[in-house]
Amino acid sequence: MLIHAFLFCFLAQQPQSFEVISVKRTPPDSKMPPIEVTNGGGFNANSTLDFLIQIAYKVKPFQIVNGPAWTHSEAYTIHAKPPEGYAPKHPGIADDELAERIRTLLEDRFQLVVRRGPREMPAYVLTIAKNGPKLAAGDENEKFKLKLGSGKIANDGGGTIGLLVSLLENQLDKRVFDETGLTGKYKFNLTFAPEKAVDSPLPSLFTALQEQAGLKLEVKRRPVDVIVIDHIERPTEN
Repeated sequence: MLIHAFLFCFLAQQPQSFEVISVKRTPPDSKMPPIEVTNGGGFNANSTLDFLIQIAYKVKPFQIVNGPAWTHSEAYTIHAKPPEGYAPKHPGIADDELAERIRTLLEDRFQLVVRRGPREMPAYVLTIAKNGPKLAAGDENEKFKLKLGSGKIANDGGGTIGLLVSLLENQLDKRVFDETGLTGKYKFNLTFAPEKAVDSPLPSLFTALQEQAGLKLEVKRRPVDVIVIDHIERPTEN
């Protein structure tokens, strides 16, 4: 009985992994999509390593520290299958179990070693502007729909400030801390000049936040959760 209990605990602690894995440099003419999760728990990718690390550790680009240049520029084609008989809890969706399998893949095939922890760095703090917020209250009777584009952040129905913060982080590639104190659901409707636009008549994202939403962003140093890459290697292809 004790032996069975020990074996059960040992197996339960083993990290989730793929059983069949093929890793090769992506050919220049590849038409394969960046990411595909099959209903059976398989994983196919045509991606750079930094993008795979984001999926595996659920972080954004600014949270990855010390990555070699080739992790941003070299794409790899990966075909991975789960063990036979595996039934995913969320077919076709990149859930926590899939993230764990990708972490194991990166550790085994790319010899990835990382450390997690806070690091103080410049970040943005979102607060309420001088004249107060200008956000319309969300409408529970209206279906939620997110509208994103070049120079556009908007939604129907209503979303939290946490959602807006996440979208701003994607735009700015920096951590954004919410210090607005706003806890409800709101409609966002921000129109601003795209980052690389030249001579655009539209305001910057920072100005649009103040004029159109009554919010402001300030740069301050804050501890940001990051993963530090201590070691990574190009894989032996198969």
